Amino acid sequence: MRDLKMNLASLKLTSLLLCLVVGTLLIFVTGCKSSTEPEKTATLIGKIKLESETKLKSQSLTDNSGVTVALYRTAVLDTTIARINTIHPNIGVIINQETEFDHRNQAPLFTTTTNIAGEFSIASIPAGAYNAAILKNGWSVKYLYNVSLTAGLTSDVGELLVKPSISLSGYIANDYTFQADRTYLINTTTSFASPVVIETGARIYVAANESVKFYSMLTAFSSNSVEKFWKFDSSQNLYQTTGAPVDSTSYISEIDVYQGCLLNSGLIRNIRYGVNVSGGNCTISSFELRDFGSGFYFDQNVNAQLSNLSIRNGGSKGIHAMGYADSLRVEKSIFSNNYEG
Repeated sequence: MRDLKMNLASLKLTSLLLCLVVGTLLIFVTGCKSSTEPEKTATLIGKIKLESETKLKSQSLTDNSGVTVALYRTAVLDTTIARINTIHPNIGVIINQETEFDHRNQAPLFTTTTNIAGEFSIASIPAGAYNAAILKNGWSVKYLYNVSLTAGLTSDVGELLVKPSISLSGYIANDYTFQADRTYLINTTTSFASPVVIETGARIYVAANESVKFYSMLTAFSSNSVEKFWKFDSSQNLYQTTGAPVDSTSYISEIDVYQGCLLNSGLIRNIRYGVNVSGGNCTISSFELRDFGSGFYFDQNVNAQLSNLSIRNGGSKGIHAMGYADSLRVEKSIFSNNYEG
């Protein structure tokens, strides 16, 4: 009986030791596997087509090489404005990646260039959401927002058409339309003598310390663009991917409106002397003015109706009105981080 008990005890000890050995081996194997197995990443592919325009028709070029595709972190949204947007969605402009992202404000995480067919591929990207900038001198700037990448998968953004940029300067006598999904470069102070239309999705970049003057009616309206806003901004470092933000020495000088305006869904950035309206009636809505020396200025003979404005990061007054008390109406608007309201 004693021998039987001893044998049972020995068997239990042997089993315990065996379990410990097996457990240790499992931990070792699992640990080796997790440390040596590469983390799954994502791949982004797509195709860029450069569109050549003639008087007769538009056609794609045969050489679509040399287009830079850069991948960036998504812009960090201002928590104060985002909170206001959540609590009061009918106040100001709802901020998102389109309103906040500028590729010049950060260095890219990944960059590549297209081949002759316009194809590109970026591999080994950690899963997550990114913004992409598509850049080539002489061509329109294109952004892709919130590109979602899944580990172990390849995401295809498809074929993207990029139009030539258009350079403007001097005096433009005829009616003019800034078209959706196109980049305009204003190189010197430029005056528009006839009515001007800005389509949603147009991007207008102005050289440092230069102005834009509208001597007739200025109108903006929605178009069939992926973008929800049209935009004025400084052209400083536009085609660079070095993370070189626009500084105050490179601001647009001013935008002058002499015969009234009807503006909706617009963004104006990096401007020293603001938007000056000196004639006609002016209605502005769903509009953001940010990073400025002076904001809006309305002369005494202007009637202005302003709603859903966001006026942020100003070095002086957000709105300066010279008219009578009933000539200016401002409602449903946000003023944030300005030297004066």
